[in-house]
Amino acid sequence: MKKVLCTLLVLGIILTSTFTAFAATAGDVNSDGKINSSDALGILQHTVGSNPKNFNKAVADITADGKINSSDALMVLQIAVGSIKPPMSNNDIIKLYNDSINKVSDQTKCKVVISNNVDVTVNEILSDGKENPVLKDMFEQLVGTATNEEEKFTFYKGKTLKGETAEEILAATLIETSEIESATAVKYADGYKLTFRFFDEDIDMNEVAGPDAPADFEEYTATVTDAELVAVTDSKGRITDINFCATANMKTTAVVGEDGSSLYMDLSVKETQNYKFTY
Repeated sequence: MKKVLCTLLVLGIILTSTFTAFAATAGDVNSDGKINSSDALGILQHTVGSNPKNFNKAVADITADGKINSSDALMVLQIAVGSIKPPMSNNDIIKLYNDSINKVSDQTKCKVVISNNVDVTVNEILSDGKENPVLKDMFEQLVGTATNEEEKFTFYKGKTLKGETAEEILAATLIETSEIESATAVKYADGYKLTFRFFDEDIDMNEVAGPDAPADFEEYTATVTDAELVAVTDSKGRITDINFCATANMKTTAVVGEDGSSLYMDLSVKETQNYKFTY
């Protein structure tokens, strides 16, 4: 989803996060590049509470039912003997998703509605190490406004009437293999439902902001958790819906005022983004 998908708007600064992960094949729980009885054994060992060597839990739920149990071990064995086909790999699912995004540029007409909701909870605000309920109340009122945004675009063969291109507008929605912890694909008669999960990530926001980082921020960190993207495609392989959500805990220490007084803020930010495509 690249940096700008997980956009967390706090203190007037757009926060971005980069998720790093690795590609893995569903069912290959020992990461040896093959799906065989060793993987089935590892799943069974995990099910009974033992600690199998090199066990990759992220790819163990091969049935995609939200649980790791004997059903997953059975499916792995069925794949190993060739009685059923293996599920799509992370790379295949990512390619399917990215291709569905890129098809927007090929359409004669496509309408896109982008909704963004940022819910900010102020956990704590300290002035020189002391609680400041007045400032906390003021900040809660500030972040309680303008947390919902909606943008609309109509592309004609990949461009709006203003000259904006689908590639530019939708670049943030593309996924790279290195970003994904796990991916699943469910095929329906009229398309696919694709689910991607990202690793939790601790981020130094000063490094992300680079030269634009506020000079008075001594501490500027965010821990992003529970990041998930669910996408739906139609029978023609075109994207129709994208839903993304993530939670971040932000901690900021800033020097304010000429006297060198400090301000500490602890915030929880939950962001939800929705893209709706109509052809």
